[in-house]
Amino acid sequence: MKLFEETKRTILFLGNYCKATNTIGHAAASACSQLYGVSALRISAGLDYQNKQLVQRLMNITDEPDFSNDAQYEMLNWLEDNGYLVHAPKANEL
Repeated sequence: MKLFEETKRTILFLGNYCKATNTIGHAAASACSQLYGVSALRISAGLDYQNKQLVQRLMNITDEPDFSNDAQYEMLNWLEDNGYLVHAPKANEL
């Protein structure tokens, strides 16, 4: 999915030491699985306009023209392989 490729590029551009990186990673995980969540306050306070727009697209993932469950699975694997799920909040913990 193009949205996930854009999300990956954003995460890699921001780098591992940026709080926004984890917020976007958590939002991506949440868009892929009901098991993960992300704080709306963290999105509001921690992301600039462009990254909020990215998260908004993730929130409406089923509206993407190339939506795919396989792509969601692949994105979760990418997030896990790159360490972005280690501290991702579970939906039932929020």
